[in-house]
Amino acid sequence: MAEKTVLYLPAAIPSGFGEITGVLREQTRTPYVAFVYAKSKSYGVVLSHQSDLLEGEPVLFQASPTEPAVLRPLRYFLYSCVQYWGDFNKTTGDLIRSSANEEPAPFKETVEALVFVIHDNKLIPACIRFKATSSPAWAPARRASEECQLPSWAKKSPDHAFSAKIPHPWARFVTRANRITRQNRTTQEPYPTMDGVANPTTAAELQLLLNFFGDKDNQEQFAAVQAQYRKHLEEVKKKQNAG
Repeated sequence: MAEKTVLYLPAAIPSGFGEITGVLREQTRTPYVAFVYAKSKSYGVVLSHQSDLLEGEPVLFQASPTEPAVLRPLRYFLYSCVQYWGDFNKTTGDLIRSSANEEPAPFKETVEALVFVIHDNKLIPACIRFKATSSPAWAPARRASEECQLPSWAKKSPDHAFSAKIPHPWARFVTRANRITRQNRTTQEPYPTMDGVANPTTAAELQLLLNFFGDKDNQEQFAAVQAQYRKHLEEVKKKQNAG
């Protein structure tokens, strides 16, 4: 796996948690995961391929003509992420301003991340934004990213002990998340959200990583996704304390 260097960004990141490599050429469209709702621009496109699509489900988009894939569940390695609070345009979804510190409404806790999605028994590097009701899909990964670097991680189970031998902390666990429905405590109305859990990396999942990084074309795709991820982070930094 490639050697990494730290990129310092507007939010505090635990040691060894938010690292990305140098940027190579960028493709015109790189894979990304979006949580699709009825108001999303891509809702109709996804629905035409997946007629049983539920609001708030995570969908993997790749370069055309690949069809969008509803991820049931969303399984991923969390390679890098940055947490911030963002104020977004309600119509377009564009970021208006950001803050590294917790802010009141209309700001929302937001996470820009670079992940390796496990799909069709292979890894696909992709950008993803966790926000509001999708944040529970990220929270277990955040906790595991810290826990997997402690001696106590290896003592939890034989599976944890196996994953502790992997030299890169981000590769020691895989997060699995599903779309669920909960009830608003105030209005009693149901709403879609995510429920996730992080488990130690298995031998089969480790093999997927080894296969991925052993292929030159895959590494070029990874570099392209990294470039897109860096653009997202630069936008967050640019909008910090704006307005």
